[in-house]
Amino acid sequence: MRGRLFKTHLQPKQANQKKKISKRPKLTKEFQTGLNERRRAAYLSYKNAIQSLLSGLEKDIERVAIENRKSIKKVSQDVQMARQVY
Repeated sequence: MRGRLFKTHLQPKQANQKKKISKRPKLTKEFQTGLNERRRAAYLSYKNAIQSLLSGLEKDIERVAIENRKSIKKVSQDVQMARQVY
């Protein structure tokens, strides 16, 4: 017996059923520009924080490499591995 001979409550949905789209409110031009400015400011702040973190990290890597007589590449690889472990 290959198929079911009786109906179940789990029938396939219609193939052409449309997805319900919720309507989003329209924003005024002034609000959009203000929102975009806030987004840009937040992005630049984050970017600057990451840059300062990386520049400080590079200085620390160089310091550790000099103090322990290791190559910068070796120390940076070890830092990368430690980051993944912890």
